[in-house]
Amino acid sequence: MKLAESDCPSAQSLTPDDWYVAKIFVEFLKVFYNATVTLSGVYYPTSSQKIHQIVEMSDLLNTYVEDDMLGPAVVAMETKFKKYWSEMPFFYALGVIVDPRIKLAGLEYLLEFIGNKLSVDYSD
Repeated sequence: MKLAESDCPSAQSLTPDDWYVAKIFVEFLKVFYNATVTLSGVYYPTSSQKIHQIVEMSDLLNTYVEDDMLGPAVVAMETKFKKYWSEMPFFYALGVIVDPRIKLAGLEYLLEFIGNKLSVDYSD
């Protein structure tokens, strides 16, 4: 039996708005899933990746904060995100500085990028 032929109330077709929300939700989950997988590694160094993942998450939140449908939820997520990441732990910065691909100049750029996205001052 096909879902559309069912008498179940949830069998109604999805609207374009429903598909939009589902698409964005999958995008959110993908970014947070990738961060979890990357930062949970035990056989490779993850200290320099922490700030990169914070950049990805802050960029995603900033992208959808003005969205009509998702804005209120994203504002709540951004508030919680700032609670945990507005004070960047020193050892995350150290992990980026000792990474030969990034160094101090790259750290300054990443912190400026995150600060602009979340309206947080990392200039200290």
